[in-house]
Amino acid sequence: DQYSRLIAPPNTGVVCLYFTASWCGPCQRVAPQIEALAQACPNVTFLKVDVDNADLGDVIESESVQSVPMFVFKQPQQTDQGGSAATTLHTVVGADFASVQGFAQKVERAVATPKDAGSAKTEA
Repeated sequence: DQYSRLIAPPNTGVVCLYFTASWCGPCQRVAPQIEALAQACPNVTFLKVDVDNADLGDVIESESVQSVPMFVFKQPQQTDQGGSAATTLHTVVGADFASVQGFAQKVERAVATPKDAGSAKTEA
């Protein structure tokens, strides 16, 4: 289905499903900021989902979208059966750009910082 394709590997990084609508004023106001954020945060893939697109009904239903804009950060992963799934990391409902930006930047910092940073041993 369309939903599985959106969150399936090779999207190995974090995916942000950005639910929007052409008739939504707050969606239109925050759109330029989200586009700039997508450029500034290459480790987060922003996918715009138009809630009025009938072909994306399974995506909208799977995320229980009740209002727009809505941002759902997901971590795609391969299942043992060879399929795909995704863990929801963070959700922002409404045009709260500061929250969206804060989480995207947190992802960027996590990717930029190796897990073993600070644990390197030095020899005397």
